Amino acid sequence: MKVALYLRISKESSCLDNQRGLLQEYCNKMNYEITDTYEDVISGVAPKRPEFNRMLSDASKHKFSLLLFYSLDRFSRSGTRDTIRYLQMLDDYNVMYKSYTE
Repeated sequence: MKVALYLRISKESSCLDNQRGLLQEYCNKMNYEITDTYEDVISGVAPKRPEFNRMLSDASKHKFSLLLFYSLDRFSRSGTRDTIRYLQMLDDYNVMYKSYTE
């Protein structure tokens, strides 16, 4: 299965390595092929998250079958409605999604 990873941290002083390592290990165990990794260092409520927007664009082009992220709050902190809207967009693109921790 072709999988994309979405990683996000809020502060440049934090590190994406923990999320990346856990998600890559999970994909290895599941025999998933990681096709791309999208990494944002920005608040989850920011209206312009470049890698998040690139991920949604790639999802619309069916570049991967599953989006894997560490936790729902790493995916979005835009509130329930927006988060559901983003997940619905992935559904509409026939892209599955999975939170590693939930």
